[in-house]
Amino acid sequence: MTIQLAIGILFLGSSVVYGAYMMRSIWTDRGWLAEAPGRFGTVFGLTTVIYFLCTIGVSDFLLNTILCRRMHLAEPAAQPDCNICATIVPSGIIAFLYLRNADAVDGMLLAVFIVCMVVGSLVGSRAVGRMEGEWIRKAMVIFLCVTLAALIIKMILSAGAAPTATSLSGWKLAAIGAEAFCAGFINMLGIPAKPLTATVALILGLSPVTTLAITLGAIPMSCVAGGINVAPRKKYNPKLILSAMTGGAAAAIIGSLLAISINAALLNGILLVVIATAIISLIK
Repeated sequence: MTIQLAIGILFLGSSVVYGAYMMRSIWTDRGWLAEAPGRFGTVFGLTTVIYFLCTIGVSDFLLNTILCRRMHLAEPAAQPDCNICATIVPSGIIAFLYLRNADAVDGMLLAVFIVCMVVGSLVGSRAVGRMEGEWIRKAMVIFLCVTLAALIIKMILSAGAAPTATSLSGWKLAAIGAEAFCAGFINMLGIPAKPLTATVALILGLSPVTTLAITLGAIPMSCVAGGINVAPRKKYNPKLILSAMTGGAAAAIIGSLLAISINAALLNGILLVVIATAIISLIK
């Protein structure tokens, strides 16, 4: 068994265990589920669409943030917890499906990225519990603007000759490790790390396939690590979490199998629109 497949199985297994824990928690407190804001059918349908789009690189954190704000599913201070708890099960499935191919990314690169990201997530999940909702919103706006700029850079880089590396060493490996720590930290604020990670990976010379394997195959570990501190707080909306673990999980499987056919230019256009919309929504 390759390290890539082993990590993918670890992600999938972690998401199953986490899903069972969350399902038990929600079932035990069914009154909380019934009283939570939002109509379950509407939340279920929109969440299913969100995690289908997630498989092609659209950030579920961005879309869930907009969903929570527009449907008043959670207070601003609770939105990062909603994002983290909702994404673990579908993202674990996506990670497993993207990491089945051992040729996509070097095992050492993947291991360094995951370890650094887990450390950043553990630090970030503790920090966000002490932050006020307004500070979280401001931080999200700032980092989303950085993310938008990063995505534009990524699009420019992708338009030229595509890099081909599947591994890194020396200072480049240290650089991707530092970025992974930052990615894990900002992920705990509900801020998407995928565009920023993809930009750094391309700048360091990693191929588009390896970049995709890292962003969709490794970043979910950030939420698995952060969920250890986040889930017990129970600040999330149980309707959103239940929808993500059911409809979102099914959409993740279908979307991952279809993602290979998505045109890159169309994908980048979708990402730009989604991030710009999220920035405007958060500023309002």
